[in-house]
Amino acid sequence: MRLRIEVAGSGGSREAREYDLADDNLSEKHRVLEKALEFLESSLSITRREPLAPPEGGRLPSVTLRESLEGFLRVEFHGGWFTSLQVKRRFEQVHHRVTLSTVSTYLSRMHRDGLLERQGNRRQREYRWAAGPIPQGPPVAAEPKP
Repeated sequence: MRLRIEVAGSGGSREAREYDLADDNLSEKHRVLEKALEFLESSLSITRREPLAPPEGGRLPSVTLRESLEGFLRVEFHGGWFTSLQVKRRFEQVHHRVTLSTVSTYLSRMHRDGLLERQGNRRQREYRWAAGPIPQGPPVAAEPKP
């Protein structure tokens, strides 16, 4: 993937930068985005009010695997049915390695909590977001069973 940014001045002058992005490397994308923002800042003579990365050494806030997986599903699998294996493969392309059993467990729990619908038997199970709008808040804990 290639990112091209061109700034056209009022007098007809143009300045451009191109950046190559590795599709599967999230840290590389952040590095390139930082360079692109620096280019825009200097070209437009502006400064950012807030840094791109959180101030604490560039570390992102700590989230659980379930929160990470749920947010990932909202973005990557927002329409239609999907399987545990599809989620596992795509999650590993974007984030990090995760076992199929872990993905299956979390999908099952999200179904139990009412976030996902499920169809099919154990070997051909598919999930999709439950009817209604896709939830935007943090994961909802299941009600304790009497």
